[in-house]
Amino acid sequence: MNMRTALGLALAMSALSQSSFAQEAIHGHEGEQEVGLAYIAEEHISNAQSPINILSGKATEGHHDVALHYQPSGSHIGNLGHTVEAFYEKGSTLDFDGQQYELQQMHFHTPSEHLLDGITYPMEMHMVHTLVGNPGKYLVIGVLFREGDADKTLATIVNNVPDTAGETRDVPGISLNASALLNFSEHYFHYEGSLTTPPYTETVTWLVMKDVHEASPEQIARINALEGNNARHIQDISARQVDSN
Repeated sequence: MNMRTALGLALAMSALSQSSFAQEAIHGHEGEQEVGLAYIAEEHISNAQSPINILSGKATEGHHDVALHYQPSGSHIGNLGHTVEAFYEKGSTLDFDGQQYELQQMHFHTPSEHLLDGITYPMEMHMVHTLVGNPGKYLVIGVLFREGDADKTLATIVNNVPDTAGETRDVPGISLNASALLNFSEHYFHYEGSLTTPPYTETVTWLVMKDVHEASPEQIARINALEGNNARHIQDISARQVDSN
């Protein structure tokens, strides 16, 4: 084998290896992929990425039709290593501008991923929904938390999450109630963006709640101890517009 042939074979094998690794990295969605794989997908993204620094003074006035149809779910709580996640049973939906999304799971980032007027909060919860009939399109509600009083719904998650990464626990007799975490008399910011974990898919409608909720320092510290600092850095808003509702 001459040198030129050998070099060509080596390059081909390298490309195949990188392609296989990249494909492995992108099989997942928000809250399910290792943040450490970010560098693979970063090469394939454009200008509609999340999270962002939301500047309230630059947001335009908006109006969207939102209706929640949540019901209590059994407690299925997982320690994924890179996040703490509560899996939600089927049947809870949200209507947004005439489209119906189903709630799949809730997970956490410490510290917050979105900034409000340049402020980073100690924790952010993402409520991940998929469009009914098209699971590749998402609606994610971001709820920011500051230190304060303990949150009762978070207590169900924090008190029952397994200590060991990769484990999921079903908690008999205890239910989760997503409605207790949201009240759409609360106002929110809306923009179009992406997942914040690989593959950073740009098919996400974001609703980031304006009102910052409270969680106790112990609750926030417990989640951070399990998942570490897992917030993606903020992205350029580019030509996108944030509207205030």
